[in-house]
Amino acid sequence: MEGEVFVASLNGETDTGNTDFESYYGATVGVGTCFSDTVSALAFAGFSSVRTNNTTTGSTSDDGTVLGMGLGYDIKPQHSVSVRYFRISVDDDIGDVDTDNLGIRYSFRF
Repeated sequence: MEGEVFVASLNGETDTGNTDFESYYGATVGVGTCFSDTVSALAFAGFSSVRTNNTTTGSTSDDGTVLGMGLGYDIKPQHSVSVRYFRISVDDDIGDVDTDNLGIRYSFRF
């Protein structure tokens, strides 16, 4: 079982130029399985909030979902790396916004 809280700053706008994306944050909870002593997989889900600034409606925050998965490899008992993919989906006042994220994560266990 794993939990994660994330915060990110964005600098982007829609195709029309009317909406600027400022930030998003959220939390996820995941469960995983080990295939061997060194290889594991994880699936996680959670919530997110996206903050935008629109030229007509002003600043607003909308909530959405986070779904993702990852594969990990333990280099040594205290060191691991993983590849993660997750999608943040928001369907609310700002419209239909989907953000795909792919990342590499390094972990050090104390």
